[in-house]
Amino acid sequence: MKVLRQSIDNGEQRIRQIDKAIEELFEANISGKITDERFVRMTANYEKEHKNLTASVENWKLELKNAQQQKVNGRNRVKVDMYFTAVGMVNIPTETEMKAAMEEIQRSRKQAITT
Repeated sequence: MKVLRQSIDNGEQRIRQIDKAIEELFEANISGKITDERFVRMTANYEKEHKNLTASVENWKLELKNAQQQKVNGRNRVKVDMYFTAVGMVNIPTETEMKAAMEEIQRSRKQAITT
């Protein structure tokens, strides 16, 4: 989680630097210090980096959020889905039917042991 926080901070700092650099390029273009072609070429690189970095920062934020939700009281918890099926069962027995079946099994075991 520490590495994710650091990556997010570094990414957001770089995004701010890129925004400032694009703003300075724009002002340099307006004042005539750089040509339009050079401005377009340089801003295209910055825009590409900005887009990729923004997506990465958002992914890191999601990962951090998930990691924080899983960590509770110093322990990691894993969500597990459990499914039960009653394949082949036509009727689900009632409690009394289950007790009767258990008694029958016990009686048949006793008979098998004595014989």
